[in-house]
Amino acid sequence: MTGRRILWMLCTALLMSSVGLGGWSMPRPGLAQATGDAAPVVVSQEPSADVADVSVFHEPLAPYGTWTAVPAYGQVWIPHDVAPGWRPYTTGRWVYTNYGWTWVSDQEWGWAPFHYGRWAFVAPYGWVWVPGTVWAPAWVVWRHAPGWVGWAPLPPQVVVRPGVEIRAANMPVRIEPSWFCFVEERRILAPHVSTYIAPPARNVTLVQITQNVTHYTVVQNRVGAGVSFLARIGMFAAFGALFSLPFAAYETWSDPSAVLSFKAAKVYLFAGLVPGLFAYSAYSYFGTAFGPFATSLSLYLGPVVGAVLSIIFLGEAPTIVHLIGGALSLGGMWLGLRRKPGG
Repeated sequence: MTGRRILWMLCTALLMSSVGLGGWSMPRPGLAQATGDAAPVVVSQEPSADVADVSVFHEPLAPYGTWTAVPAYGQVWIPHDVAPGWRPYTTGRWVYTNYGWTWVSDQEWGWAPFHYGRWAFVAPYGWVWVPGTVWAPAWVVWRHAPGWVGWAPLPPQVVVRPGVEIRAANMPVRIEPSWFCFVEERRILAPHVSTYIAPPARNVTLVQITQNVTHYTVVQNRVGAGVSFLARIGMFAAFGALFSLPFAAYETWSDPSAVLSFKAAKVYLFAGLVPGLFAYSAYSYFGTAFGPFATSLSLYLGPVVGAVLSIIFLGEAPTIVHLIGGALSLGGMWLGLRRKPGG
């Protein structure tokens, strides 16, 4: 692999991890970290158990709100300590676990209403919690577009049953734009995500430019939530293609007549697309085991994988440039782990 190609790979990995997709897993220092809560949140991989009856919530939640009856849902709970205009899933943060995107509430009573039952907007009460017996990492609807992520409480009318997946295409209810919270992608893991929620006045526009990517399923008798399989594959492909762009530009510049050749296609595949897919796959799936910051550093594996594949499949002889490039990539990951935020 030529020195210029190695340089392209290193620059691309740096750009992706520090400016672009790396921001999805690591809030930028001085912005998201400026809340004063830079310590990582530890979330148990074992979810809470389902409960036999909703009566178990009555006494523990009584000090924090009022139980009342409404015609549509029966007994509901209304929290006391919320400001006017409050929406569920705003006071806390998101983390990614084995069961999907999980809400970690900063409110003392958040262990129940954000993981069991559903929230519903009922005039004149506002947001009320309809208790339920099934645990989930969060009961929300997800919307996504490049640069933006949004969520809103999943209404009680949507029922999750074993063997039946809940997807955007088969949701039977309308989600009002005012129910959503939208943040820039790089803010989704901020310790206090409410700091970065867009003004509700922008919700109608943000709903129009985003897509519903909600996906609930029951795995081993547990409810899991996250973006759909097709949406995840689309993100993998987009990252791999983006990683390949510098190589397309380099090949075009060095030999325009060879851009559409078989040799150029092999370069795009083994030096760009496959390393990009590998790096983003590691970035996406290893967050639970190693934490969001360490996972963002996996993007630097792209150049290393690209160099190895180039030697194996493109017939390039190992050179000092390979060693230098690999050392810079792995050394950068090592230094990043030693100097992680809050460390």
